[in-house]
Amino acid sequence: MNHLSEYYTEQAKKRSRPSDDPLVFLDYCATKTAEETARARDVLPDTSWEAVQATTERSLLLDHLDWLADGGERGSPSYMGTT
Repeated sequence: MNHLSEYYTEQAKKRSRPSDDPLVFLDYCATKTAEETARARDVLPDTSWEAVQATTERSLLLDHLDWLADGGERGSPSYMGTT
């Protein structure tokens, strides 16, 4: 799960710059969460499915909630040096 978290945290940073569209970012997050959940259902026991979904969502969204709430108008924390 650690690799999954690191990967999507980095991907989110690349897609949540001040000039990026928050709606496009949210669509990307929904798509990737669905893909990871489907992949988990294919290869992991059902007890792992929720953890994969939660890890994916948290990794993509957590550091970018303020940016999303502001409609992308301000820089994301990953680029502004705040958390």
